[in-house]
Formats: sequence, structure tokens, C-alpha cells
Amino acid sequence: MVFIKKTWTDRNTQYPTRRILTAIEGETDTYDVTRAEGTISAEGDAFNAANMNDLEDRIESAFEIITGTLTSGQTSITITDTSINTNSILSFYTSIYGVSPETVSVTNGSVTLTFEAQESNMIVGVKVEGSY
Repeated sequence: MVFIKKTWTDRNTQYPTRRILTAIEGETDTYDVTRAEGTISAEGDAFNAANMNDLEDRIESAFEIITGTLTSGQTSITITDTSINTNSILSFYTSIYGVSPETVSVTNGSVTLTFEAQESNMIVGVKVEGSY
């Protein structure tokens, strides 16, 4: 799957660093801190686990290579993934040096590659580089 860029937005406030300190009763030098930023003109994107995990997932998927095994003697393999569509820009990889697909047929959700028959099993990889 291709990396989907997210446009992050800053939090914009009238007083970005202003806080209210409220002393904790019965404790010395211990306070609760509350934002006192004034007017908020833009909430911005939170720095939190959900946003960071989403970023990690999107980066991982951008580097993902979808693989399958072409069994020795076979000449075609169909690899399926929801990220593949007829507008996809695809790169192909094989575990046998110098072997490339002879034909490529793409539909929404799959790509079928044909090769000359090989004497041993071959791993075939497809990477979705983007779309046009």
C-alpha cells in the first residue's frame, strides 16, 4: 500500500504557554496544572497514541511488499490485495535473479503475472508504489 500523507495542524491559542497552578491541599510544593490558553483559534492534532500508531501503520504499509510463491513448472501467479487497482504503479520482485514477468494483468484487488516456467519455486513480490 502506498503511504498516505497526512497534513498535521498546530494548536493555535491566544496564550499558548499560560497555565493555572492549583495547590494540592495538605501537600507541599504539589500542584494541579490546568491550561489557561485564552481563545483557541485551532485545536490542532493531538500528540497521542492513536495518532502516532496511525502514523506507524501508514509508514509500515508504504514499505510492504505483497508476496506469493510461483511453484516450479507453473507459469502464472495471481497476487491479491485491496491496495492494488487498475491505476496502481507497481514494482515487481523475484527471488531468482534476472527473472521478470513476461505479462502483467491488473484488476481492482489483484495482479496476475506470467513467467517462463522455472525449475525451482520462486518468490514473487509486488509493491504498490502509488497511483496515477
